[in-house]
Amino acid sequence: MDLAAKQRVIRSVSGTRAAGVEVKVVYVADTATAPDVASAMEAAGASGADVVAAGIPIQNCINMYDAIQSLGDPIVVTTASATTPR
Repeated sequence: MDLAAKQRVIRSVSGTRAAGVEVKVVYVADTATAPDVASAMEAAGASGADVVAAGIPIQNCINMYDAIQSLGDPIVVTTASATTPR
């Protein structure tokens, strides 16, 4: 993840935390496989989360989808770029 992307995440998380929402951020490499993503999410406690917010590059959408399947049935929030083919 490049510096600009990390800065966007920090800004987004800051506002969410200010609203009183508990947030855990999980960074994974753009080249992470589905098991890599699932492992990182599980280590952060995503399987017990009320909501999973995914801010991912388009090339990692399928890996994120596969990883989320291993979590059960969370509510997922994502960006339009993760659902729009390019």
